[in-house]
Amino acid sequence: MSLDDGICAYLTGGLGNQLFVLAAAWDQAERLDCPLYIDASKYVTGDLRSFELGSLPLPGTVISRESPWLHKDKRYRKLTIFRRRKASRVYREASFGYSPEIEKIVPGTTIFGYFQSPRYFERVADRMASLILESHAEPSEQQILDELAGERRITVHVRRGDYLSAQTRAVHGITSSIYFERGLDLISRVSNSKRSIVFSDEPEIARSELSHLGNVSFFDSNSSLSTLNTIKAMSQGEGMIMSNSSFSWWAAWLMSRRAELPIIAPRPWMSSGESAADLLCAQWLTLDARG
Repeated sequence: MSLDDGICAYLTGGLGNQLFVLAAAWDQAERLDCPLYIDASKYVTGDLRSFELGSLPLPGTVISRESPWLHKDKRYRKLTIFRRRKASRVYREASFGYSPEIEKIVPGTTIFGYFQSPRYFERVADRMASLILESHAEPSEQQILDELAGERRITVHVRRGDYLSAQTRAVHGITSSIYFERGLDLISRVSNSKRSIVFSDEPEIARSELSHLGNVSFFDSNSSLSTLNTIKAMSQGEGMIMSNSSFSWWAAWLMSRRAELPIIAPRPWMSSGESAADLLCAQWLTLDARG
């Protein structure tokens, strides 16, 4: 399949990362007034993650088995030999943080990377927000969302799951329970909401770490909401203490767009000490993520 007339988003990672790659490619397709291709081929070859954008009314054409990048690893090694000559066809994110070099790409380019910065999608930010917030919810999901929307509460997102593995933890680090305790104390000083609800991919671990705190409840209906609707549920609070994950980021970003609400983010963002200055919004507060 030829992608020569458009910009192609090569998706990678889980939902949060898929949203970032989509947003960056959509922004460039908007700039160039050309078609957008959304490449989900990585998820048909046994990747640990799955394609999670299929329920959205996506602004482009989804490709998978017909993708010329289905066996990207071999093809990409060959392409890097001719990187200078074929730079207009492949754009690979050089490092964490926004790079203005992406503004030089032309139709026919596939972008590889994570593109974790709102600066990558300023042209389509409103449409990205609408895409998520207006996504489909089953009646049972909508009932949960409506109930949560009617509550005055602070959202706490405790990311554990794969972050607990030695390999992932070495890269991302982990937000300690002490970070969340400090965050709850700080946010209580700047918010009228005294009640907090904790969302986590490991609710029992989160409960064991934070149940001793007052006015904290735990969201135990993870299986009742899709991952997209969980982001929507998390974004409905009146402030947020987030984890160092892209999933957490999208909920915080949506919340910030709704009103000027207190958002607390962890620092450093990664175990390397990366501060994520291009990722975190200027008005967000930061606290040491370590114990």
